[in-house]
Amino acid sequence: MKKLQTYILKDILSWSFLSLLLLTFILLIGRIFEITQLLIINKIPFIIVLNFLMTTLPILLLTNIPMAILISTGLVFSKLSHDNELLAMTSSGMSFYKQLTPVIILGIVTTLIMFYLTIYGLPWGFSKSRIISKKIISISQIDSNIQEQVFKEIADGIVIFVGKKSNKSKTLRGIIISESRDQKNKKIIFAKKAIFRKDKTKNLIVFQLYDGSIHAEVNQSPKGKIISNKTIPTEKRSYRITQFKKYHLKIDLVQRNENFSPFRLRLRELPIEKLNYEIRNAERDSKKELMYLIEFHRRIAFPFISLIFAMLGASLGVTNQRTGKQGGFLLSLTILFLYYLLDTFFKGLGENGFLSPIFSAWGANIILTFLTLYSVYKVNREGDFKIMKVISKPFTSLNNFTNLIRRKS
Repeated sequence: MKKLQTYILKDILSWSFLSLLLLTFILLIGRIFEITQLLIINKIPFIIVLNFLMTTLPILLLTNIPMAILISTGLVFSKLSHDNELLAMTSSGMSFYKQLTPVIILGIVTTLIMFYLTIYGLPWGFSKSRIISKKIISISQIDSNIQEQVFKEIADGIVIFVGKKSNKSKTLRGIIISESRDQKNKKIIFAKKAIFRKDKTKNLIVFQLYDGSIHAEVNQSPKGKIISNKTIPTEKRSYRITQFKKYHLKIDLVQRNENFSPFRLRLRELPIEKLNYEIRNAERDSKKELMYLIEFHRRIAFPFISLIFAMLGASLGVTNQRTGKQGGFLLSLTILFLYYLLDTFFKGLGENGFLSPIFSAWGANIILTFLTLYSVYKVNREGDFKIMKVISKPFTSLNNFTNLIRRKS
């Protein structure tokens, strides 16, 4: 029996490793254009780009490990079922529970790995990527960042559009600059001409703008020689249009504005100890306390999905005796879609205060745990489990209930 369990475990491990490599490669493919631009256009050293990619590995692994486990267990058990190997094991006295032993072991090991990644790897990855991003910005060529006829984000909350550009004289024409770092003080700057330079010691872009106007939502006088001011009222608020002949604009490329940076992104950077500290010191029943609590419980809950997926993938694979590997793979994709749909749904309910942080973080896990235990029980007892009937049953009941109300009305 141990030899059969070892045989199943080796098969799952090989498929898991292959699936993990393939999924990671697919996600990295989407960043090839960005990597090429950093290496060739911005002339960033290869070692810095490599370090930047390394910081994304914890995030990629957290996404890919559960997917790889679900796909590999579904494929392996689908193949074993299709080839009647599971039937032979069952006939020899090896129950489905015992066939699941290597799956459970693998699920526990990957869950522990994901615990380490969520507690240490995730904050490290997000914080290090921010530091390396600052370094990339500080040594990148500003000429390549500003392109003709393209809206380009050159820093957090700073978007620039240039009609024409002269690389020799560093002159720009037809400029539009949108600045939204301070959400309470957004402004858009129009200018006919600009000369720019980069202060490498302070990581600043200095723009000398000529013949333009500043559109701001708050009454704040800009620097420069002002010709005329005109306040235009609207239904809800007023904004100021300030015209100028000459205007100096300095943009800090590496400034991290807390108002602009998404709060969820800053949450991901917090180590678990810092997260606990913020929870204790946050204002009670505030939005921030709620977000901190949800993030804390999600970091605890998410690693368990690896164990759930391992068992669920195995039981689903058994149900596809006719379709073989293809059926197991398609069912795995269906379960992945269902999980992320449920996870997003419960997270949204939690963030809007309809659910407690604990149920918001654990809701999707709880539903899939019941589905997993029921599927394992059915496969062990009946040798089959019609998951699509189980999933479609609530929708069928809802449809019948809707039709009943329509008939009565």
